[in-house]
Amino acid sequence: ERFDAMLLHMAQQHEVGGIEPLLDTFFGFLRRKTDFFTGVMQGKAEGMVLDAFRKHCDQARKEKEKKAASDKFEKPIPKPEPATIEEITTEGAKAMAPPVLEKEAPSAPVDESKLEE
Repeated sequence: ERFDAMLLHMAQQHEVGGIEPLLDTFFGFLRRKTDFFTGVMQGKAEGMVLDAFRKHCDQARKEKEKKAASDKFEKPIPKPEPATIEEITTEGAKAMAPPVLEKEAPSAPVDESKLEE
């Protein structure tokens, strides 16, 4: 992960061809700037490349299997239904509206002198 930004930048420089041009660039660098293919490592170079490939291939498969297993237990998120607009008539709006409670007429003022009797 330490070199992810640099490697991603290199990969973006290869606009077409997928991963092959990136691999070609990497091995071209090893050929031009190191003795990877011709030096002491000459006999071990192919084995080292295959070992690294197998290591990361196995790791990728395990991560994929683990993710697939954990996805089985996650609940799918329901897709919301799209909103619709429906024109209604005045009568339809009245039918859909909640009933209006009639207000009681205000009571007349109480004559306190009659209460004591």
